[in-house]
Amino acid sequence: MNDDDINEVDTKRIGGEPEELGVKLAKLDWDIPPERDLWPEVSSKIRFADRGRSKRSTWPPLAMAASVVLAIGSLVFSTLSYQMANKNQRQQALMANYQQAQLQLIEQQHQMVRVQFVQLLNDKKDSLNPKFVKEAEMLMLTIDTASAEIKKAMSVQPNDPDYASMLVRTYQREINLLNQVTTQPAAKTNGISI
Repeated sequence: MNDDDINEVDTKRIGGEPEELGVKLAKLDWDIPPERDLWPEVSSKIRFADRGRSKRSTWPPLAMAASVVLAIGSLVFSTLSYQMANKNQRQQALMANYQQAQLQLIEQQHQMVRVQFVQLLNDKKDSLNPKFVKEAEMLMLTIDTASAEIKKAMSVQPNDPDYASMLVRTYQREINLLNQVTTQPAAKTNGISI
């Protein structure tokens, strides 16, 4: 069906040519009042439509407000978590530096004790029981091996305070051995106990 067919059908139904229709439309009385007043019904439908829209439109602002509060809360929480993590990292770094400084001090003191011990052992070697000297040398080797193992473990776990205390106890055993050498009477030793 084309446009001409549509115009022909319309004009047959209404009665007349399109020009006649325009004339008839112009002659119509446009101010015909309705049989009854329709405005109260239209007005109630408009008010009802407004109520329906207002109920539907109240949740988007609440949802947006909740989203903003949630976003701000997340930002505050993540900021505080980040600050706490940085604070913990700084404390761990300070503790590691402190432990390193303490270990260096212990190492320096150990080296001084070791030099004194070796010197004292060499000086008294002739006057000490050979069995005692041999035991002292074996203990020094054991202490050296133990301290090397502890240092290796400390390099893997530098923040573990137990390794530092084990190293101090190991060095303390060497100091006890040094004290036994200094207090040993000449050629009268029954063995070493540290």
